[in-house]
Amino acid sequence: MEVIPGIHRIDGIKGAHAYLVLTPQPIIVDAGLPGQADKILRYGAQLNLAAKDIAYIILTHFDVDHAGSAAALQGLTGAQICAGAEEVPYLEGIIKRPGIKRYLPWLTMPVYGKLQNVHVDVSFSDDIDFAGVKILVTPGHTPGHICVGLGTTFLVGDLLQGGVREAPRLFMWNRAQAQQSIRKLAELNPELLLPGHGEPDFAPSAKLARLLTSLNA
Repeated sequence: MEVIPGIHRIDGIKGAHAYLVLTPQPIIVDAGLPGQADKILRYGAQLNLAAKDIAYIILTHFDVDHAGSAAALQGLTGAQICAGAEEVPYLEGIIKRPGIKRYLPWLTMPVYGKLQNVHVDVSFSDDIDFAGVKILVTPGHTPGHICVGLGTTFLVGDLLQGGVREAPRLFMWNRAQAQQSIRKLAELNPELLLPGHGEPDFAPSAKLARLLTSLNA
């Protein structure tokens, strides 16, 4: 589904949404659960995009429903995997995922397959313009969560859910940091938010304002 010119939400992905960003060096943002790589590439092929044309796979964070197909997708495309610096040891299997997230890959494995560790080629410690998009470091949901911006559109992973809501606290690493990251995002006056779960929000300003008011209460 083309959300706006240059950004597609890839149809039929299990887990979190995966997005295709058609910058001069095409980018996949998030990769769903394991077993979704072929679906992602078939969608690209409908746009006359070959596997080798994918330059980067940017992961907003390490959760299995966002990073599950990253290793397979990299193997099929040769794309570089990019993530927040604090996510790297989890994605590469050096450190086990914390809390309940340690067990989620095992719970999804019987249906979707095993989560494979990845090698992260590019990591982000600070906000930066990269490959035609803006990387916004937004820790809280996980230690190194990032958002990806294109103009006034932001792909927000699990920093926010559809409807401009906080992610469930059960799955949140540090709520205070997440709220600080939400404030940081709001200061950029986004006009379109594309969450990892839920529908796009084309007019988020009022909802962000209400959310910020509730966070300050």
